[in-house]
Amino acid sequence: MATKKEEREELHKWFFALWDERSDDEGVVICFETGKRLKPEYYKYKLTCYSHILPKSKYPQYRMNKENVVIVHPDS
Repeated sequence: MATKKEEREELHKWFFALWDERSDDEGVVICFETGKRLKPEYYKYKLTCYSHILPKSKYPQYRMNKENVVIVHPDS
């Protein structure tokens, strides 16, 4: 069984792969809430940009479900 640290690291890697999947040719992702262009050099590795729609604390089964995670500007 994985430790909490290992689970967290796995989730972070998954977030970064999700960014790559959702980005355009320049690596830019559009904020789900504001429509702002999020450049990877500023936002890809900011964990506050990844937001679970259904909280992972209450719905751990959806923790790594692509439809349950949106990418948002950290100030939104």
